[in-house]
Amino acid sequence: MIEHYPHWLPEPLEVMPWGSETYDLIYECFERDLKPNPPRYNGKFIFYSKNLIDGKEEGFWHITDRDVSRGKRGNRLPEPARCAKICWIAPMLRNSGHPDLLEWDYVEGDGGVNRYIWLFDYDYIIILQDLGRKYRLRTAYTVDNENERNKLQKKYERRIKEDPG
Repeated sequence: MIEHYPHWLPEPLEVMPWGSETYDLIYECFERDLKPNPPRYNGKFIFYSKNLIDGKEEGFWHITDRDVSRGKRGNRLPEPARCAKICWIAPMLRNSGHPDLLEWDYVEGDGGVNRYIWLFDYDYIIILQDLGRKYRLRTAYTVDNENERNKLQKKYERRIKEDPG
């Protein structure tokens, strides 16, 4: 089945079958879209963790790998669906306000505020930590199960409401 994505989104990367050079292909997109001229979102600068792990930025790993540690930190494995859509991050940030995007702020349990940018019909989400004058790219991933969709829907329902005045 061929999906018809919004005209401003590139086709997902071909990452399967997974090979020894797959991360190189994905990293090229990361370097092109997020490194030389980091995108802005609603006028705010976006940054990511640049601590190197296995020769690549920690921020890269957070948008390509899934934490499978069940509460223990540091056990991440590549997630092909997440990797294939890494090239969607910059276009989604540039197209804020587009009707295909569901965007909201949510106060997390620790009191911090995250901005959620959900390409709802295509099950892809970007989460930015709001730090006032800038955002930190926390993660981006494919929403791949009903439980996760329900959690996000509840966060949307409990979002910070816009002040009409």
